[in-house]
Amino acid sequence: MKKICAQINLGEKVLSWCEKTTFHAVPNIATNEHIILKIMWSICLIASLGYCCRILTSSINDYYEYRVLTTFEIVQESSNLFPVITICNLNEYDLSKNTNLLNMSNYLIENTDDKDLNPKETFEKIKKEFLKNANITELEETRFKLNDMLISCNFNEIKCDLTDFTLIKNELYGNCYSFNMAKNESIRSTSKYGPKYGLQMEFYIGHPESSSPTSLTSGAILFINNQSSLVRLTDPGIELSPGTQTNIAINRMFIYKLPQPYSDCIQGDLYENNETYFVQMTLSKRENYSQSFCLDICYENYLVNECNCTDKDLNNTCYLNTENFWCFYEMKKKFFDLNFNENCKQQCPIECERVTYKVASLSTADYPSLFYEKILLNNSFIRERFKIEENIENLYSDSDDTGRKFYEEFRNSILSVNVYYDTDTYEKITETPETNFETLLANLGGQFGLFLGISLLSFLELIELFVWVIVYLIQKISALISS
Repeated sequence: MKKICAQINLGEKVLSWCEKTTFHAVPNIATNEHIILKIMWSICLIASLGYCCRILTSSINDYYEYRVLTTFEIVQESSNLFPVITICNLNEYDLSKNTNLLNMSNYLIENTDDKDLNPKETFEKIKKEFLKNANITELEETRFKLNDMLISCNFNEIKCDLTDFTLIKNELYGNCYSFNMAKNESIRSTSKYGPKYGLQMEFYIGHPESSSPTSLTSGAILFINNQSSLVRLTDPGIELSPGTQTNIAINRMFIYKLPQPYSDCIQGDLYENNETYFVQMTLSKRENYSQSFCLDICYENYLVNECNCTDKDLNNTCYLNTENFWCFYEMKKKFFDLNFNENCKQQCPIECERVTYKVASLSTADYPSLFYEKILLNNSFIRERFKIEENIENLYSDSDDTGRKFYEEFRNSILSVNVYYDTDTYEKITETPETNFETLLANLGGQFGLFLGISLLSFLELIELFVWVIVYLIQKISALISS
């Protein structure tokens, strides 16, 4: 204490510090007697210090750019969870259930006077006229039900039935049906891969002559998604053509993104104070955030604001009201044509951890074969749909166009689809910080050591010098006050 309180000679302290410091070049400058050597060491010190500062600035900038490294792995798994498979008939209504609606549809087609219009414009005009004149309640009753469509279903070579599907009502496609939705029972998985060990389904999609004027295409559309996310029927699906068997080989992909500040994704429930209204709504309804759930809330909110109804009301008096029905029809087009869907995506960022399915390969073949066609025509489900009462051999023996027309209509009324894993592996994509704090600290230490020869303890020497300067200034100020 007495030594510290004694009058300090700052010049001697600085010189002593320069002679003993571990900062490279500083002792050489302080102890060398030759001025040329002092200048040389000074130039070297300034050059090293300047380049060191440049490198350090670059390292700090790299850290605050929050760049990531992406690691891609292929992981083998003994048993793969099977995704949710959702299928919708592109022909919403089966007009064979209602003669009046069928006759009205045929009348509108036969009596259109807009033959010079673009075909799609004519289609839209007839569709709008049909929906305007149809009884909404009767029209709803003609929607396809699963027992109207499902011919057969097998999963892992084991028969499945109507109870394995969940109805999803949607204003875009009508009645859709999901296989392997997580309910009380366990989610199905498969330990084998290839066409034999996935989901195999055959569907009747309606007689061509009883299709509704609301459908531009015929066939079905299929969606593949994980159990943790909602089935979003506004997303692109895989369209299945009638008269074909479509084989869809899929792969599962796990994606692990870094949350803010590295990206805008949302991790679990860590962003409960997110300013986005739809994100807050999602987290209030679910334990973990899901982008598909958030997008669904955004879409429903849009319909409520415009029509006072939502997709959740498809069977209630709200939706069956003619005015609301037309509101739905108009707002659906507006939602997609005016990029409302993109606005929803901006307000609903993706989740940081998600599972996606990608199509590894997709192929089609003519369906059914001539031999299998005879088996189908003997099936009671098919005979009932086509009102076949005679022996199928009589159909084959028809020499006129009747038999040919029947088989053409038959093939245009059915389709088959197989969904399966093409391998027993899954892909894993993981993001890690390119520069984390530990890496930044190591870079700073490396640059300081390389260019200046100092370590963390060397900075204590600077602190020591700073303390002596402070004490010296205090003593000077005290002396001035005393005098």
